[in-house]
Amino acid sequence: MAGEVRWVEARLHQRGPTAPWADLARINSPHARLLAHSLIQSGHLLTPTNPPHALISVLHNRLDGHPHWHSQITARRHDPDLRPCLTNLWPLPDIFPPALQRTLTGDTGGMASVAIAPEGTWLATGSDDGTVRIWDWASGTRIATLTGHVSEVNSVVIAPDSSWFATTSHDGEVRVWDRASGACTATLDHSGPVTSVAIAPDSTWLATTSRGAGLRMWDQASGTDVTVIGRPPTDSPGSGTPASWTPWPTC
Repeated sequence: MAGEVRWVEARLHQRGPTAPWADLARINSPHARLLAHSLIQSGHLLTPTNPPHALISVLHNRLDGHPHWHSQITARRHDPDLRPCLTNLWPLPDIFPPALQRTLTGDTGGMASVAIAPEGTWLATGSDDGTVRIWDWASGTRIATLTGHVSEVNSVVIAPDSSWFATTSHDGEVRVWDRASGACTATLDHSGPVTSVAIAPDSTWLATTSRGAGLRMWDQASGTDVTVIGRPPTDSPGSGTPASWTPWPTC
């Protein structure tokens, strides 16, 4: 039943694009997994359309080249309830390669960065619109959208223990986020567009770089910069005097 295109059509209208591949995922067989994968790859295109019946045409066009679905889709084209509709005259030029697992949608701006949790169950992305999004790997759904940055997010990095992560932005801030609650636990002022961030293996401190503002090392617990390299500490914009300062070496 789950491998019938009519069932897929009904489930799409009832519960959305995740429902039909979730049905197939419950069947523990290589063939069912192959069919589920073909639906997952096109899941971002199988959202509600206007007019609503056009969704079935999109489904058929994306799956028509698959050997399992082709004969069923060819038969469905003679159904008067599905006309008028658009059909492919030749194979689509943008069919996804087999290696593609899924496409994540829902970001309103271009994605500038991505980080994958060490245990592989979730990931975080930074967007040009200043938002940070957390995604569930298994389902491909968006878990949370975090706001606070007022400019594009340049980089995202997740702590080795997965309990927190950090983001940098053109707005001159480094933000530290709690994974469980999604709350911003610290805002670190770098006084310049922050280009990158790295977290120590023990998850207790992080380092950031900024255009024209040097490299800074921060204590994660207190949110203070303990070391500045490349800029005098007197230029520090309100973050306190660092424990040490080292100028850039001269060539």
